Amino acid sequence: MYFPDGRTYSVIPKHKVKFDEKHAGLDYVNFDKQMCIGTIMQERSNRNLIESEKTASISINCLGPHDKTEQKAAYLERIDHSRTAEDSDVEDEHSQLRTRSDQTKHASQNKRRNVDSEDDALAYLTRFGYSSCNASSPVRCSENFSSMLIEFQRYFGLNMTGVADKETQAIMNLPRCSMVDKPNVNILQGLSNKTWSHLSLTYRLASHAHFQQISYANQISIVQDAFNEWSKHTPLTFEMVCNTCLSDIVLQFMEGDHGDSLPFDEKTLAHAFLPTDGRIHFDSQDTWTELYNSTSKTVINLFLITMHEIGHALGLEHVKDRQSIMFPTYQLKQRSDVLTFVDQQSIQALYGKKTEPDFGKQSFDAKSYYRLTTEWHGDDKSLDIVHDGKNNNQLILAKTDNSSTQYWRITLLENNDYRLTSKRHGYNKSIDIVNDGANNKLTLADTDNSSGQYWRITLVSGNYYRLTSKRHGYNKSIDIINDGANNKLTLADTGNWSGQHWKIIKI
Repeated sequence: MYFPDGRTYSVIPKHKVKFDEKHAGLDYVNFDKQMCIGTIMQERSNRNLIESEKTASISINCLGPHDKTEQKAAYLERIDHSRTAEDSDVEDEHSQLRTRSDQTKHASQNKRRNVDSEDDALAYLTRFGYSSCNASSPVRCSENFSSMLIEFQRYFGLNMTGVADKETQAIMNLPRCSMVDKPNVNILQGLSNKTWSHLSLTYRLASHAHFQQISYANQISIVQDAFNEWSKHTPLTFEMVCNTCLSDIVLQFMEGDHGDSLPFDEKTLAHAFLPTDGRIHFDSQDTWTELYNSTSKTVINLFLITMHEIGHALGLEHVKDRQSIMFPTYQLKQRSDVLTFVDQQSIQALYGKKTEPDFGKQSFDAKSYYRLTTEWHGDDKSLDIVHDGKNNNQLILAKTDNSSTQYWRITLLENNDYRLTSKRHGYNKSIDIVNDGANNKLTLADTDNSSGQYWRITLVSGNYYRLTSKRHGYNKSIDIINDGANNKLTLADTGNWSGQHWKIIKI
């Protein structure tokens, strides 16, 4: 979308970009697979809207072979016009954009009428996979309406009356995913024949919604948590890349008819396409929350819907099991209950189980020392201790050398947990977590049996391992603070980050 307040955004056109004939810049984009990417910076200078010819050229390069020269000339002409615009003209444009956005929002809301008649019910059944009839056909479907209703009622566990009664209409009016229900799919067969051919997938949040309820940073965090949840049960790994980078999976907030044959209408919240398409779309006009205590049918938890749509993007379809995250309609559940055993079985049927080495049998040599380096910095920096006489308990990354503070002994404890002690201090001090309420600071502390000194060492890929804390239920990993210096350690939510990938080298 076109934002006149200085934000940066990316575009991923399917064939071409449609320019608004009145406003400089992009007004509407037909999103599809990543065929090209362009970024436009918009800024105010002397209270006028300015766009550079350089960035305009970048955007034109995203148009592909269709009328590039003609489109570029028209675009640059609009840029010249915007450079000379008076303040009042700019404000008028902004006002018109806001008005048009409000009109679109109201139009979208007006489409979401309830199912309260047989015609509405028939349209619903046709839309969501209970009929072989064409939903866009002007001719009334000749397929037996009662049979379709019975199939729907069976799917949702209702009384199979074959009548569009109040109970049936109530289910049809629940907020739901846009994808079809596949009513003939059994609970344990909600699998498509489409999967990703590689297990290391990238994703990006190409466009986000501007909510008062959820900040942009929290939207990113929610998306990361959802991918990490699926990764816990499969060999799949997910890495978030920049919002203008090419990626396997692209998440976007859209509205209304956004050019993918699945317009947001009725009660639909989001949808995703099966592999290897990679598109996940959320309705930006819905009311989203990060909380788990809302009883309103119109306030939707973003994490739960993201989990559902990622399931589609990985190859799962809707199932009849009401407890499953892949059930078609929205159901509020707690974070801890998000993936049922059935969900885990289903995703593992596509990609296999997560394999972790048995460190109880494949233990590190308790009499040897090891060096720990990160994938982020390579072998040039190693896990070390500040040894300035004052902070001999502070852990850092330091330039690799042969000091005893970079030599670590790894000792097997119980249940595949390990203790890490340094050569400098011997077995008397272990890597621990500062119990300060935040519980994200690492330190060397007197050796004891506290859970902060128990570390699970898990193979990530190749020669890299992840170190997770027993205190946090193995949901937090040793990471590096990205502060420019990149030498301070912290505990962070487990993710597929190079700062959490540690090489353990026997010395």
